[in-house]
Amino acid sequence: MDEHYLRNTQSGEAYRERVRPAKPMKRAEAGAAPVQVPSYGASYPVSHHVVQNPMRTFQQKSIVEAYVLHFALGLVGAHHFYLNRPGWGILYFFTFGLLGVGYIVDLFRMPFLVRNANERIQDPNKQNTLRIDDAYTLWFPFGLLGFHHFYLRNYALGTLYLFSFGLFGIGWLLDLFLIPKYVKNANSGTRDPGKRSTSMGMLFAISPFGILGGQHFYLNRYLFGFCYFFTFGLVGVGYIVDWFRMPILVKRYNENRKSTIIRETRYVDDAYLLWFPCGFLGFHHFYLNRPGWGFLYLFTFGLLGVGWLIDMCRIPSLVKDFNRASEECQRIRAAQGPLGPQIVAGNGPQGSYIQTTVGPTTVRLNLENPTAPPSGGSIMSPGYYASGGYQGAPPYLAQQGYPPQQGYPPQQGYPPQQGYPPQQGYPQQQGYPQQQGFPQQPGYSQQQQSAMPTNFGGSAESPPPYTEANDGAAPLPRKD
Repeated sequence: MDEHYLRNTQSGEAYRERVRPAKPMKRAEAGAAPVQVPSYGASYPVSHHVVQNPMRTFQQKSIVEAYVLHFALGLVGAHHFYLNRPGWGILYFFTFGLLGVGYIVDLFRMPFLVRNANERIQDPNKQNTLRIDDAYTLWFPFGLLGFHHFYLRNYALGTLYLFSFGLFGIGWLLDLFLIPKYVKNANSGTRDPGKRSTSMGMLFAISPFGILGGQHFYLNRYLFGFCYFFTFGLVGVGYIVDWFRMPILVKRYNENRKSTIIRETRYVDDAYLLWFPCGFLGFHHFYLNRPGWGFLYLFTFGLLGVGWLIDMCRIPSLVKDFNRASEECQRIRAAQGPLGPQIVAGNGPQGSYIQTTVGPTTVRLNLENPTAPPSGGSIMSPGYYASGGYQGAPPYLAQQGYPPQQGYPPQQGYPPQQGYPPQQGYPQQQGYPQQQGFPQQPGYSQQQQSAMPTNFGGSAESPPPYTEANDGAAPLPRKD
């Protein structure tokens, strides 16, 4: 084994312990046990396993050698190959040192490159660490083709820069200030690929792609994206407004993405943005799921402008009604489960409604304020009533656990006409016919009744005939 190697490495520590002279032993005190002197050969066995030194696997890089390669073959990336940066070497080889710009920049940052290469040799965990100086080197001049975004692993944005020349130069200029943030996010270990960035949203909004709805496609707002695409950013109004509300849109997207409640929500700012200037064509009504009103505005130019002006005041209430119906649908879906019928919420001429399919029948329930139940309606849920042509509660509502019309139908379960028919059970006319059983007038005349014998041996005396009393008749005698 190389003695020089053992003297200068951590594995030679045992060797130095063996060759170090022994310390003088103290004289044993009187009555103390004799001290056992260990044998070095027996107590310290020499291991024949040689420990590999990581410093011998990769040699330390020299700044002198790096400068020599840079001056001689720096345009083809020789110094980057020497510093274990093969990707940069290939890039320099095909672009002649980034058109000479990278060659000149490397002349000043060579000490930092050599030090970083030695740190990566000693600590392999730093191999994937991105550097801000590398990002800026790629930003000029090849940032127009998105080279710095490819380096920062933003492949989608790099491809967009490649075909749009850095978003027509606007995104390229903004990246001059955003590159430090990009590098920090790329090096963070808790990077969320689905999270949207405000800076990226602003980049799309300010660039010419904002007129075509690029920022809305970036935020997965495809309805607004296509609307901007065919109307050139709502005739430029939406394009300018999005410059100021982009942080709100990005924050709203990130919050809804983390939410576990799947519910359609409409916003007042979006409705007003569609109301002006395209409200004459009913864009805000289509956005609020009111297709009937939307087509009516489309063919009448916003009811000749009158309805368009009125909607300026009632848009907040329309948005509130839609969100209330959407919340009701979400609550019903949660009670019904994933296998329940499809439920659609919207706004109609009579206000908010919920529409679903129960078997072959389509049921539509209008939602009204819980001031008082309407005529003919039944309570569907706390705060809402059913009106319109559907008096009974559908079976899919959780609040309709005991519908009186379906659970206990009085007409079928207890029909009073069939179960207890009073005419058949107790026929009074047939059971006791008074006219036939005791015919008094035709059977006995007054003369015959006077001549009939009685049981007491005499003849029956008939009472005096009944006569009407006149006003001049004498009063009856009083009994004392």
